[in-house]
Amino acid sequence: MVKLPFFDSTQSSSSSARSLYHPNIKNFNRRSLQFECSFSILNPSSLSRKGLDVHTVHLHRLLMRFQHLESLSLCGCTELNDSGLTRLLSYGSNLQKLNLDCCLKVTDYGLSLVASGCPSLTSISLYRCINISDDGLETLATACLSLKCINLSYCSQISDKGLKALTQRCRQLQAVNISHCESIRGVGFKGCSKSLTHVEAWSCKLNPEGVTGIISGGGIEYLDVSCLSWYPLGDTLLGIRLSSNLKVLNFRMCRSVSDTSIVAIAMGCTLLEEWNLALCHEVRISGWQAVGLYCQNLKRLHVNRCRNLNDNGLQALRDGCRSLSVLYLNGCVHVTPFALELFKSHRANVCIKDEERLVHLWALESAERDAFLANEATKKWTSSNQVLVEIACTRSSDQLFSAKKAYHVLYKKSIEEDVAHHTTGDYRKLLLPLVSSHRYEGDEVNLTIAKAEAKILHEKISKKAYNDDDLIRILATRSKAQVNATLNHYKDAFGKDINKDLKEDPKDEFLSLLRSTVKCLTRPEKYFAKIVRLSINKHGTDEGALTRVVATRAEIDLKIVADEYQRRDSVPLDRAIVKDTTGDYEKMLLALLGHNDA
Repeated sequence: MVKLPFFDSTQSSSSSARSLYHPNIKNFNRRSLQFECSFSILNPSSLSRKGLDVHTVHLHRLLMRFQHLESLSLCGCTELNDSGLTRLLSYGSNLQKLNLDCCLKVTDYGLSLVASGCPSLTSISLYRCINISDDGLETLATACLSLKCINLSYCSQISDKGLKALTQRCRQLQAVNISHCESIRGVGFKGCSKSLTHVEAWSCKLNPEGVTGIISGGGIEYLDVSCLSWYPLGDTLLGIRLSSNLKVLNFRMCRSVSDTSIVAIAMGCTLLEEWNLALCHEVRISGWQAVGLYCQNLKRLHVNRCRNLNDNGLQALRDGCRSLSVLYLNGCVHVTPFALELFKSHRANVCIKDEERLVHLWALESAERDAFLANEATKKWTSSNQVLVEIACTRSSDQLFSAKKAYHVLYKKSIEEDVAHHTTGDYRKLLLPLVSSHRYEGDEVNLTIAKAEAKILHEKISKKAYNDDDLIRILATRSKAQVNATLNHYKDAFGKDINKDLKEDPKDEFLSLLRSTVKCLTRPEKYFAKIVRLSINKHGTDEGALTRVVATRAEIDLKIVADEYQRRDSVPLDRAIVKDTTGDYEKMLLALLGHNDA
C-alpha cells in the first residue's frame, strides 16, 4: 500500500556521518546529513557493524561545520542524550526535517531544545522515543507551528492530551503516525485541520469517538487502522463512512469489523482507490456485495486469508469494482479454483497477486512462520507439496521443536496430528517421523554405523523398496552429520550419489519427496536454489515458492542460496528477480536479498 510521507532520509544530496572523521570535506553549505547508524540505510553489511556511538561532542562538531542544514537524521543514535541537542539552539534555525528514531535517551527536555532551536521544522520522526511524553509534545506544538508531518509510533507515553495540543496548534499538519501508542484513543484529533490527510494508527486502541475525531477535519485521504484492538461497545470503524475524500483505507487484521461497517463505508467513501481487507474474517456476502456495487473507483483490493470470502463473494467482486486492476488474494479457503478461474476469464485485466504474503510471512516470528506454512501444507496436501520436508529437514531440532510449540498455540492441535490426518500411505510413513524427529545436532559421527547404513540404503534402493522402514528410519532420525557421513560412504562404495539412484523413475512423486529429503538434509542451499530457479523459470513467476524461500531463508542462508543460484545459472538472483517481478513485491524481495538500491 501507499505509505505516509514521513521523513525521507534517502535524498541524493545527503552526507553520512563519516564526515566526522574526514576533516577535508569542504562543503560547508551541505543541506542534508545522515548518520550511518541510521536504521533507514538498508545495507546488511552496515547493519552487522556496530553503529556510530554518537555523543554530544560529535553532534556539536557537525552542527558547527554544517550550519545551513535543512535535514538531519540521527536515527538509531541510541547513546545521544538531551545535551547533545543543545547546539540546535544556535544552528537549528534552518532545519526543516529531523529524524530522532530510536534515540532512546532523548527526553522532553531534549524535545524542548528542538522546539526552541528549530522554529522552521516541518517534519519530525520520534519513532520509539520512549521518554517523550505529552509535555514534550505540547512544547513542540507550541513552538513549531509549521509542522506538517510527525511520527509518534511506539511513543508509549503519548496520550490524547498531547495529540490534542498537536492538532489544535499545528494547523498545517498533514500526516500523523500514532501506531502502537497504547494510551491514545483518537479523541485528541477532534477539531483537527482539513490539511490533515494522512493518519497511520495500526495496532491502536481507538474507540468510536476517536475514529470520528480522526475524520473530523474532513480532509482524510489515507487511513491505516490495521490490527485495531477489539472494542466491546460497538463497531469502532462505522464512523469512517463520513470520510468522503478517503482514497486509501487499511483494515488489515481488523478481525471484528462487521458487514454493517463495510456496507456503510462502501456507500459513503466512493472515492476509495485502495482497500485492504486482509484477515477481516467477519466480512460476509453482504459486505462483499457492497464493495462490488459501490466501490467503482477501487483499483487495488486486498482480501488475503478472509475466512468468509467464498465463491459468491468473489463473484460479487468480479461483477462489480469496474476500475479494479489488482486483487491481492491468497489463503481464502472457501474460494474454489473454479471460481478463481471464472474471475480470471471474466476480468482478464485484473492482476491477481500474492505479494502481501511476503509481508505477512516476514512479519511472523520464525517459529510462527514455520507453523503457519506447515498448517497450510497439511490442509492443501498434494504429493508434490514439499514444504513439510523443508521445515522438518532444514531446521535445527530446537527450531523444529519451537515450530511445533507454535503450532499447538495457533491451531490447538499437534503438527503430527494434522500430518497423520491429511496424508496417506508412503507419504504418511515418511512425513510423520520427519516432523516427529528430534535429531542430535553435534558433529560426532560413527563411521562403522555410516558404512553399515550405507549398505542398507543401497540394498533397499536396489530392490526398489523405497518405503522400507530402515531407509526411512535412517533419513528421519540420524543427525545431519551422520546422514552426510553415510551418504558420502554410499557414493564412495557404490560409485553414485544416492539421489541419482533415487531417479529411477523421474515421475514417481514419492521418489521426488525422498530426493528432497536427502537434499534438504545435506545441501539445503542447492535445494532452495533449485526451488527459486524453477519458480522464476515458470511461465509467469511462481510467486508462492519464491516468496516462501525468500521469507524463510532471509535470516539464515539466503546469500548462500543466491550464490548457488548464480553459480548454476550464471545470472545474479537479484537480476533474475528484477526481470520477472514488479512493484512493491520486487522491492521487498530485493531488500531481503540485501540489495542496496531496494
